[in-house]
Amino acid sequence: MSKHFKTPEDAEMEAPAERSPETWHQQKARLEPPVEAWKPALVLEFSANPPPRMAISQEAWDATPDVIKSETCRMVRELTAGIAKHRPGSERFEELREFHDLAAKSGTTVAAAFHRYVAMENLLRTDPDKGIEAICKNLGIDPRDLATLYLADVKGCPAPLMRSVAQGVREGRIPKGTDVGVLLQGDAA
Repeated sequence: MSKHFKTPEDAEMEAPAERSPETWHQQKARLEPPVEAWKPALVLEFSANPPPRMAISQEAWDATPDVIKSETCRMVRELTAGIAKHRPGSERFEELREFHDLAAKSGTTVAAAFHRYVAMENLLRTDPDKGIEAICKNLGIDPRDLATLYLADVKGCPAPLMRSVAQGVREGRIPKGTDVGVLLQGDAA
């Protein structure tokens, strides 16, 4: 059977029931700093004139207690510093607000959309075929339809006709690898 030995800290923090009230209060006063030590020193700093943009007369400001003047001036200083600190970020956000709104309408964030676009662009650089597939997937279209529409636009073919050709390729009525330009010229004739 081991006997528990009390450390000096255990002995100092014993419950008041185990010690006399006088000893307990003496130890508490010795171990805890007085409440006055916790309070910051009150420094009154204020201007003889009311802060700018404050709608108060000089007479009313002069009649205001010094503590209130000091706190008012402190708050104005802190708010002014906060505005100056955050103004550049706010101005940068204004440049991106349009994209933020677009992203929000699409159910995403600017950061998520930007990461997705950068990833697609990097994929286009490293593997163009997969990059185009990723873009088409993001747009919700088949890459073959995109190629068909692109070729039609280059050759000046009307979009409705091109869509019917794309549908024919998808449905298998037009064999893959068919020269769309020749096919369209035949339809136009």
